[in-house]
Amino acid sequence: MRTEEQVQQEIEALKEVKDKIPKRSAFGDNNHRAIEVQITVLERRMTSSRVYQVYDPDDDYIFTNALDAVDWLEERGGWLESTSLAEDWRELIRDD
Repeated sequence: MRTEEQVQQEIEALKEVKDKIPKRSAFGDNNHRAIEVQITVLERRMTSSRVYQVYDPDDDYIFTNALDAVDWLEERGGWLESTSLAEDWRELIRDD
């Protein structure tokens, strides 16, 4: 499990990156909503069971991003162990 300091730093990094990326993906998915969901998962220290209760698995983009936040929080899962959620979003930063 991540420390309180790590979680707070990640929440701040997510808030910062949200303002720098397009609201929608090339496929029309709502990037900003996905980041807001990740922040909520971190703030509430949600478990995957709770994510299944709160978010609709049929909304794949939001649901997957919520589970990614749980995996990061619990230090589970491949790429999330070595990077941050915000870092993953940084590839979408606009240059304008």
